Amino acid sequence: MKKVKFLSLLAIIGLMSFTPGPRDWKFIGDKIANFSIDRDVLYVTGNDIYTKIKLHVTDAPLNMHDMDIYFENGDKQNVGLKNNFAQGDWSRVIDLPGNQRRIKKIEFVYDTKNVGRGKARIAVWGKR
Repeated sequence: MKKVKFLSLLAIIGLMSFTPGPRDWKFIGDKIANFSIDRDVLYVTGNDIYTKIKLHVTDAPLNMHDMDIYFENGDKQNVGLKNNFAQGDWSRVIDLPGNQRRIKKIEFVYDTKNVGRGKARIAVWGKR
């Protein structure tokens, strides 16, 4: 009986380590990319303060051309994120200047790489 409880505990710990989504990160919002080159704006609602963000691309590959982060105090951060994301890829962690920032909006310039596979979804996650 002790062996069964021990194995059950190990299984639960193993499942917890494979929980989808980043730990201690909060979902900020998402956008769906069009097939041609497109500029989209993700408006960030709420009053949350973030120290870093990262992106998760799902549903199709994506070609990111440019990304700008606009803060509530009027500052802007251009993120050198020219990257070809495969479906399921995460971006690097992007540190926000000044450590703790309120994000007003994020602008993306991108296109979906493979038209036959559908449109890519870009999810933005933030960490306090």
